[in-house]
Amino acid sequence: FEQIDAEVGLPFHPYPRAATVGEPEGEDRADAGSPKLSHTAPCVLREGEVEADVQADEGSSSALATLKGHSSWVNGVAWSPEGDRLVTGSSHHTACVWQSCGPKPWQWKAVKTFRARCAAGSKDGFRALAWSPDSSRLAAAGMDNDARVFRVSGSEHRHWEVAGILRGHTDILRAVTWSPSGRKVLTGGDDKTARVWRASRTDSLHWEQFAVLRGHSDSVRAVAWCPVGAIIATGSADATICLWRAQGMDPRLYEAIATLSGHAGGVRSLDWTFDGKSLLSGGEDAAARVWVCSSEGAHQWHEAACLMDEHAASLKAVRWSPDGTRFATGGVDALTRVWARSLHDASSWELVATFGGHKMAIRALAWSPEGSKILTGSADRTARIWDVLRMEEAEDRPEAEGTAQVGLEG
Repeated sequence: FEQIDAEVGLPFHPYPRAATVGEPEGEDRADAGSPKLSHTAPCVLREGEVEADVQADEGSSSALATLKGHSSWVNGVAWSPEGDRLVTGSSHHTACVWQSCGPKPWQWKAVKTFRARCAAGSKDGFRALAWSPDSSRLAAAGMDNDARVFRVSGSEHRHWEVAGILRGHTDILRAVTWSPSGRKVLTGGDDKTARVWRASRTDSLHWEQFAVLRGHSDSVRAVAWCPVGAIIATGSADATICLWRAQGMDPRLYEAIATLSGHAGGVRSLDWTFDGKSLLSGGEDAAARVWVCSSEGAHQWHEAACLMDEHAASLKAVRWSPDGTRFATGGVDALTRVWARSLHDASSWELVATFGGHKMAIRALAWSPEGSKILTGSADRTARIWDVLRMEEAEDRPEAEGTAQVGLEG
C-alpha cells in the first residue's frame, strides 16, 4: 500500500518517520511524543475527485474518520460553523479543506489544498487556523512571522484567494482567532505580543495593525476573544494569562485588567464558554484550569477547577463544547479526554470519555458545531474525527468499527 502525498508529490507512508526538512525542531519537536504503531488492512475506493483509503484500524475504534495525506505535523484544525467543512493545516507546505460527502458522519473528501507561501522567501506551512464567524474567510498563522486571511468562494468552496497579509510581528506566530463580529483578527507570537488587526475601511484586501498588546515576559502561545464583553485573553510561556479590554475613548488602547496565575508552566491553549462566563486554559504543567469572574468589571477572577491527575504530560489544546457543558483536552500523551460537570457536585468535573488512536502528540482540536464530535490534529501527520456520543448510530457504523482514512488528492 502506497499513497502519493499531495503536498510534495512523494510516496506517503502512514507510520511516523524521522524528521525531514520543513518539520519543527527544538522545543516544538519535543512535543511530538513517542510513536505507537498499529496494524491496518487497506483497500482503495474512488470517492468523487479523490481517493478514499478505507482501513480497519483496531488502534482507533472510536474514530469516525482518519484524514491522511499531510507530510508533517498537523498543527491546526478548525470546524466550520455550518458543520459541513473542516480545515487541517500542517507545518510543511499545505492546508486542506475537507467536505462532508455523505449522510454518515465518517464520509469526508478533500476538496482543496492551498499553501501559505505568498511571496518568494516566505515560509510555507501553518501553525494555527480559524474560521471567521460566517465561514467566508479563514485566518491562518504561518510558519513565519505573518498571518494571512483567505477568502472562500465557489462550488464546494474550491476557490481560495489571499484577502490580506497581517505583517507586523517580529518573531514566529503561534496563535490566531477572530473577534465575535468577524471584523478583526487577533494574533500572538514569540515577540511577546498579541496584536489586533482590522480590514481597511477603504480597501478590504488591506489589513492594518489596530492595536498591540504588551505585558507578557515570554512568548504568547494562546489567544482567545470573549464572545461577549469585548475581553481578550492571552496565554504565555511565562505561565500567566492576561485579560485585556479597550479603555477610554481610544479603541486602539488596550489595558490589562487582570492577570491569572496558577499554571506551573507555559500556557498553551485558551477557550471561552459561549456566554463568556468561564475561561478554560491548558498548560505545560499538564493541567486544565477553569477560571470564572468574581467581581464587577472583570477585574478579579478565581480558579474554579484544576484538572491534572488524569493528564500524563503537557497539554497543547483545550476547547469547550458549544453548549459549555463539557470540554476536551489533548496533549503530548496522544489522548483526547472529555470532561463534564459532576452530577453530584456542580463545582467539580469528571472524566467521561478518553479517545486513543493518535500515535504522537495532539497539537490541536475543535468541536463540531452541534457538539457530538471532536476533530483532532496530531504530530503523527493525521487528523481524526471522534464520536463523543459513542452510542449514537453505533449499529450503522462499518463492520468492526472501520475507520475511513481519507488521503489528500495528488
